[in-house]
Amino acid sequence: MRNLLNMKKLNELMYLPMIPVDKQLHFLYGFFFTMFGEIWLPLICLGVVANLVKELTDENKDWMDFVSGCVGSMLGAFFVLNEMIDVSWI
Repeated sequence: MRNLLNMKKLNELMYLPMIPVDKQLHFLYGFFFTMFGEIWLPLICLGVVANLVKELTDENKDWMDFVSGCVGSMLGAFFVLNEMIDVSWI
């Protein structure tokens, strides 16, 4: 029982309380699928495509899900392209 309570506390800490879990998942889908652009550059579009497919197949359609996924894709594209240009922040 104690382990179950610890897991519940850990689960509560994993997600930001002010942003719904669905929006966070769309953000992460967009980000991580876009990061496949590290392997092959045309895969940089995979985040937006995966986000669009997920939103079209979702029963609960919400345009903010698509927006949060696109923000994740843009952040992933920033990291992919920043590494390609080899810009140093230092």
